Amino acid sequence: MTDQLIVWGTGGHAVSACETIIATGGHVDYFVSNDLSQQEFLGCRVFQNLPDLHPGVVRNLVVAIGDNWVRQSVVASIRRLHPNTRFPTFIHPSASVASSARVASGTLILQAAVIGAHADVGQFCVVNSRASLDHESQMQDFSSLAPGVTIGGRVRIGHRSAISIGAVVKHGIEIAEDVVIGAGSYVNRSIPAGSVAYGTPATVRRARSVGDPYLG
Repeated sequence: MTDQLIVWGTGGHAVSACETIIATGGHVDYFVSNDLSQQEFLGCRVFQNLPDLHPGVVRNLVVAIGDNWVRQSVVASIRRLHPNTRFPTFIHPSASVASSARVASGTLILQAAVIGAHADVGQFCVVNSRASLDHESQMQDFSSLAPGVTIGGRVRIGHRSAISIGAVVKHGIEIAEDVVIGAGSYVNRSIPAGSVAYGTPATVRRARSVGDPYLG
């Protein structure tokens, strides 16, 4: 059997994902992008859809899309149309992941990130460069930590929630699903589902609708 590694996405997050893939000794065979004008990215060919596989080839796919909503939608579509696709996990060699931590399939742990003891990182999460998730904390599927985020111990981050650059979350806080925490915020109270919160301390500023851009 021959393994093939594809990266879905050609934006900034794909650049970071490729650095982690290469640092672990992997290589990228090609990219997939919806941009019809793009034919090459980082020296590799770009397709608009996943090409048909030759017999004996195993497809491994990294969904390198920063927006949590969009990443979930793409994964759902791939699982429906290409059910035999594998979704590997990549952890940068400079990251520190506790031996008791769990990191699920499809997740990317980037440079100098820290995952603490008994932490639990779900499927298709993103832990960006120099972000830290302390002991016994939980990231549910499709959630993300931006660069430099600090998460205290026993914090729960819900599905698709995004913690923006440099935010700090106090020990024991619950951030529900579909939340965006603004850059540089300090979160010292739990945040309800479907909201945008920011500030020091962070307060809910508005509701968040399904599909709202995570950087909106």
